[in-house]
Amino acid sequence: MSLTSRLNKKDSVLRKFFSDNQNKNGMLECLSFLQSTTPLTQMAFKPEKLITTATYLGVMADYLFRFYYLGNDFEIEKTIAYNGVNKCNNMVLVYPGNKCIIKPVGSIISAKLLQAGTPFFNRTLLDDGHGLYRATTFAVLDAFFRSERWPSIIIENICEYLLSIGWWNKFEFEGEYIYEENGSVEFSRNEIERITMQSFDEFYSALGGDDFTSELINIINIMKESKKMDNGLGEAQIKISNGTTYNSRFIGADFDVVMIKGSDTIMTDMKTSTKPLIKKDLLQLISYCLLWSEKDEPPHITHAGIYHGRSGDYKYLPLSDIIRMTLPTFENIEDARSEFINRIAQ
Repeated sequence: MSLTSRLNKKDSVLRKFFSDNQNKNGMLECLSFLQSTTPLTQMAFKPEKLITTATYLGVMADYLFRFYYLGNDFEIEKTIAYNGVNKCNNMVLVYPGNKCIIKPVGSIISAKLLQAGTPFFNRTLLDDGHGLYRATTFAVLDAFFRSERWPSIIIENICEYLLSIGWWNKFEFEGEYIYEENGSVEFSRNEIERITMQSFDEFYSALGGDDFTSELINIINIMKESKKMDNGLGEAQIKISNGTTYNSRFIGADFDVVMIKGSDTIMTDMKTSTKPLIKKDLLQLISYCLLWSEKDEPPHITHAGIYHGRSGDYKYLPLSDIIRMTLPTFENIEDARSEFINRIAQ
């Protein structure tokens, strides 16, 4: 179970760790320090499904942030999207549960999406509306890696095709639809690829189309301006992008970035929400820090904070202060980390 899933479950071991050791007033105090003091820009349009559009904006903001800093050093092979392709290639899921269908079809979907988005991760991406549109295939792959679900429009269109050619037979049994492969019929790889991209285009339109692209451009422009601000990204440089820790073996968790600013090594979570931070955001950030160990590189995290993608504010605090405020039952970071790992490793 992932870190986010455990934070969502009130009875999880993770939530119990915090409830047993937290100081509620300290949590609120720490949260207030990390809030953006610059007003957050609001979405300029009303999408069909706000949660879906906001989620994909967040995923793309993460990719664009890393690409902004890394440029030509951005490595496709180290992205969640690329690993999503590998995951799909090793999975067999059935349609009613959504949504990889079966291994060969799912592999074609993922390979096509990766192929479609990869060429646009070049020097012009951050100023290229069409490139941003195509690069969003990486967000679809990323979402599949995390949820094991494709956008329903992709699967529905492909399944309709497979049923139409008789590659699948569909019948009802005890109130449920059963899909059975017809071994004597073959599907066209080219047709699966065509339907995949046609469906992606439909999905992108549902996200907002040109309005979604405009939102991405706005987030990029805020990021560029933040680089010039003392209370923004300033002289910060990226140290690690979208990584996992040694202790992530106990729980599915991948953090956004570790930044270096002066002598500070900062665990950084990116947020593009149009609303202020909530307690869960703070618990997520603290969890990333407590998962860190001396086996990770760099061996020590000194600070933790939030980059606000809709204002450009970059707010962070010494990790020792965060633990003192939020988890006062522990004398120091290592004591908190030891108990945290002990709980989740059970």
